[in-house]
Amino acid sequence: MKAHFRNLKTQMVGLMLILIAASAQGQQMQVPYGWVLPRESPPAKVSQTVGVTEIAISYHRPALKDRTIETNYLPFGKVWRAGANEATTISFSTDVTIEGKPLAAGTYGLFMIPGKTEWTVIFNKTSKQWGAFTYDETKDALRVTVAAQAGENVNRLQYSFPVVTDNTAQAMMQWGTIRIPFTISVDLEKTASAKALTSFDWSAGWFAADFFYQRKTNLEEALRWINASIAMNENPSNLFLKAKILAEMGRHEEAIQIAEKIQVPNRQGSDRLKANLEKAVSEWRKAMADRKKQ
Repeated sequence: MKAHFRNLKTQMVGLMLILIAASAQGQQMQVPYGWVLPRESPPAKVSQTVGVTEIAISYHRPALKDRTIETNYLPFGKVWRAGANEATTISFSTDVTIEGKPLAAGTYGLFMIPGKTEWTVIFNKTSKQWGAFTYDETKDALRVTVAAQAGENVNRLQYSFPVVTDNTAQAMMQWGTIRIPFTISVDLEKTASAKALTSFDWSAGWFAADFFYQRKTNLEEALRWINASIAMNENPSNLFLKAKILAEMGRHEEAIQIAEKIQVPNRQGSDRLKANLEKAVSEWRKAMADRKKQ
């Protein structure tokens, strides 16, 4: 038994020496399958949905402890893995723009080049690699330059999406007192339409139509979607939405004709739908009367 433990100890020491040597030489390493011990820089993921676009960042979180970024981690002018261990990755489920520059959907290695006032943010086509040891500039899909910001000290590196709008998200790397933000934008109407087409049924058509109806920016597109929904499965929900779209377009007579032919089934919520229909028709009749007076 003692001999068995001596052999096991020898094997463990040998494995550690191999890993240390590989790290020292900057060789690409993969975490052993089944690895269960905690890592000094733990893995983390953060994600954000913008419209129908899924954005996700996977990274490892090194800690500063009592050290400083400039003297220990981020030599100015050199490519950095933007995290620890394996290269940081960022993925987009649709095409996006980064700081106004186009980038195709996909998963990218996220690298950065630190500077005193400006940093370069790099999106590299090789997403799976160890650190930046095998980084190849010729595989870059996009580079953007952003201004570095200052903030309160953060000991352990983190990514976040502090500012999100209907069609943009600001991604931010925070470590020490440094903040590196970059803006991700999506073509909201284009991606919403494409999403609906990939999983289309009558309800997808309804949601697409309602999206454009609520925004009031492209009512013709809303009408196309609701007509497609009705063609697949005519029901009170999509007929009422079509009537509202037509009324918003000023076509009140058509809206009333559709609303009055809706047969509301006797089920939970039907009373509310009937009341909403009656209210809408009353408002549309008033709008027609007011227009005739002008």
